[in-house]
Amino acid sequence: MSEKITYTEAVRILRDAGISSAPFEARLIISTVCGVPLASILGNPDKVYEDQALINAIKLRATRYPLQYILGDVGFRDCTFKVTEHTLIPRPDTELLVEYAVTHIPQNARIADLCTGSGCIAVSTLAERPDLCAVATDIDPDTLEVAAHNAQKNGVADRLTLLLDDVKHPDRISEYAPFDAILYECVSATATVGLSKNLTASLNFLGKLIIIATMYFGRVGPITLFIAFSKKKTRENIIKNPTEEVSVG
Repeated sequence: MSEKITYTEAVRILRDAGISSAPFEARLIISTVCGVPLASILGNPDKVYEDQALINAIKLRATRYPLQYILGDVGFRDCTFKVTEHTLIPRPDTELLVEYAVTHIPQNARIADLCTGSGCIAVSTLAERPDLCAVATDIDPDTLEVAAHNAQKNGVADRLTLLLDDVKHPDRISEYAPFDAILYECVSATATVGLSKNLTASLNFLGKLIIIATMYFGRVGPITLFIAFSKKKTRENIIKNPTEEVSVG
């Protein structure tokens, strides 16, 4: 027999786990798992939900398991993305990269999205720029399956090619060159950006990325790298200067 729980009890469980937004999160979980309108939950906070999946979800969130993975979907720009343990959760900072790319990438361009994850960067950019097409790579086939779902869900699958490829040792992506722009969100712990727009990237992936761009992407003219930095210590700089724009080649 399934356990029973009320909204009030769900809030208490999450509060006891130290989750500051317990009332809001409890409503989201109940609404998502049980298909109950958000407004009706507050109107009847002691309604009993006999749903084992709901009990499991509340208990899981109480362990600090990410809420986004429990809900399964995340809003990003004007799109909605499925997220799983095979993908990172799209960050608000990343929207700055998409905004910058949408504004600055030239008309009818071909773009590459490296380490695409959920596909939020490539898919959102294509959704806002119907003149663009893109190639996106990831090293994990399960991750690419999620990205493919998100591309289809947001109506850009016909303009997005997904490749299983290791960007540090590119094989397949070079076959799709040239590209007019490369999108990449830097999450390396060692990557830094100076105030003078110089990249300090020796011995880390970002430095390799610039070399890869010049060696493998087959463009005679310059390639523009649109790079967002997600380190806490650079977040203030992200707001002032959301990307680094680096010409190579």
